[in-house]
Amino acid sequence: MPDISIKQLAKEIFVRNKQSELTRLNLQRTGVSAVPQVAVFFIEETAEGFKLHGKSCNLQDGRLQDGIKSYPDNHCLIWRDVQDENLAWAKKKYLDVPRGSVLFDANNIVKPMFIVTLPLKYRDNQQLIDLVLSTYHIPAERAVYRFEELY
Repeated sequence: MPDISIKQLAKEIFVRNKQSELTRLNLQRTGVSAVPQVAVFFIEETAEGFKLHGKSCNLQDGRLQDGIKSYPDNHCLIWRDVQDENLAWAKKKYLDVPRGSVLFDANNIVKPMFIVTLPLKYRDNQQLIDLVLSTYHIPAERAVYRFEELY
């Protein structure tokens, strides 16, 4: 087992406890014991709405760095897998497809929050925001949003 600092270990335990708390909250709200996740994803716009293509993992299984839990890989590393799963993107370039992420900020021990990052053009798109929250089992009151031009 690699060396881990006491501070890092304390954050991991804190995140594990928060995952259990948020899973219980999901059960109370939806009737489903859904474990919250961290993720990186690409966004497909279809005639019916949106689809998310990417990778996710349970909150406690994410990578912890500087108090932030994230999916262990980044968008660049999963791009080829996403293209393989979505044949319509076989010839698309990485920078032409909008992308987003879900992180968990464990630095605020009073009220830790999920950080949902989306392209700026979707700032007012509640349908997409709701899809991200439901796909990754994030309680709406525990999410903050970052909308960025770079995506």
